[in-house]
Parts: sequence; structure tokens; C-alpha cells
Amino acid sequence: MPRLSSGRHVGASADNIKQLLTHENDETVYGFIVMYRLNVTRPEQLAAYLVVVEFPERDGKPVLEKGKPTGFIVEEVLAGKAGWPAQDVAEFRTWLDEKLKFQLQNAWEEINQMITRHPVWGSELLADEDDNFK
Repeated sequence: MPRLSSGRHVGASADNIKQLLTHENDETVYGFIVMYRLNVTRPEQLAAYLVVVEFPERDGKPVLEKGKPTGFIVEEVLAGKAGWPAQDVAEFRTWLDEKLKFQLQNAWEEINQMITRHPVWGSELLADEDDNFK
């Protein structure tokens, strides 16, 4: 987790994606799985969809258990939508490129396991969709 020039401590988390896979509505989960499978076919593609988390500082160190989502995903921060200074965005991008690979691989594998273990996986939830248009 980097400490950016502005002083903020940030990280990236797949909790937003994992939370979608625990949604109680099967149609929501199915829709998410389809969109995820179309857009994330390799671990490095997952980075864009991770939620950016900011950690408060105590005695010059981040307090990991107090991290809070910023309301932005990585893709939005890198596109400048979070309002961060350009230097912070560049440092965050460098951290993503250099330090996040192992975390991405683990998250990608965990999410794929969650998908294939979900009851919706392989179900016929939308198999008879054409019946709705008769």
C-alpha cells in the first residue's frame, strides 16, 4: 500500500466484487457473472474494477483495520475522476503496475472460485428467456 505525495495511504480491494457475488437476488448475481466474465479474462484486467481504499494514519503509519472505500474504483482514479493531484495518480499507477500483481492473481482466483461455487453457475436461470417474448 503506497503513501502518496499528498500524504494519503491507499490500497485496492476486491471486496466490492466479492460482495456482489453474495447478493441475495440470483438474477443480480447472474448478470454480474456474465458481465465479469466478458470483461475480466485475465488477472491484470481485474485491477480496473477494484475499489480504492484509503487508510487513516496514526503515528506516521496506516491503520489497516480502519480502511474505508473512497467511493471510486481503480479505473476511475486513473481516469482522474477522483480529483486527486496528478502526482498522486502517477504514484498510484506505479504502485498498481509494480506491486499489485500477486494480489491480483490471488483475488482473481478467489473470485473465480466464488463464481463456480455459486448456485447460479450452471443454472438455467435465463435459459428460457425467449418464453418471455412470445
